[in-house]
Amino acid sequence: MRRVALLLSAFLVLVLVASPARAQTPTEAALEEIWAIEAKIYAGRAAGTMQPYVEAASKDMLTFPFNAVDPSDYDDFVESSKRFTGNQERNRVYLKGFYLTGGNSTAVIFYRAHRTMRPDGTVVDEYWDTSHIYARESGGWKMLSSINRAATSKDISSTRPPIDPRR
Repeated sequence: MRRVALLLSAFLVLVLVASPARAQTPTEAALEEIWAIEAKIYAGRAAGTMQPYVEAASKDMLTFPFNAVDPSDYDDFVESSKRFTGNQERNRVYLKGFYLTGGNSTAVIFYRAHRTMRPDGTVVDEYWDTSHIYARESGGWKMLSSINRAATSKDISSTRPPIDPRR
């Protein structure tokens, strides 16, 4: 009986080892790549720089930042990023949605951020919603657009652990 149990165990191990791992879908792969870009952006903000954000942006970017009357283009975005100062910002970012379209060449990510400290060290309790539109360009995903608004909801439920650069 013991020999049968050992043979069965060995067979199960072989089946598990020989079975290929489930491949990621294009949507899952794109989400992983873009979520990693978003994590770099927030790590940069926590370190007092917007450079990872600038590096993620397409030269064709059009963005609508907080309190802006009109959208800004890439050059305006780069100039405004130079005015970002302070390395005390504390954000946690919660995924709210992701959509891949255009033959896997365009993606939209929605997230809610909860900021508890501004870059200058001011303690706050702020929530905002962000939509980023990405396109595949040579060299990978590039952000085409960023649209931000103050969140009316404080719901931070998410399908994955949050981005938290201060952990």
